Amino acid sequence: QGEAEATLAVTTTPDTDPPSITLAGPASTAPGRSIVLVARAADNVGVRSVAFFVNGTEIASDGIEPYEASWPVSDELAPDSTLQVLARAVDYAGNQAESTLAIDVRAAV
Repeated sequence: QGEAEATLAVTTTPDTDPPSITLAGPASTAPGRSIVLVARAADNVGVRSVAFFVNGTEIASDGIEPYEASWPVSDELAPDSTLQVLARAVDYAGNQAESTLAIDVRAAV
């Protein structure tokens, strides 16, 4: 029996495609209430995690679908203000995408 030898060349293409993401949440809230944020994220390889930020501060990170976060609105937050909310999706190659929304804070009725 003869011996055979084979050479296999593998070429990999780096993942440069960012994920896609959309963020949903309430249009308004009031001090003392909680808001629930939901992000939908997808990627050609896979989404590693989605981080949620309120006014620039990270409040949660989620690595399992559905990507969600809940945040209690402080009683000390001034009515007639706006929360700037951002969700950032990161894929396994480190590519990122963001989605934002603004939530109005109104006095509780």
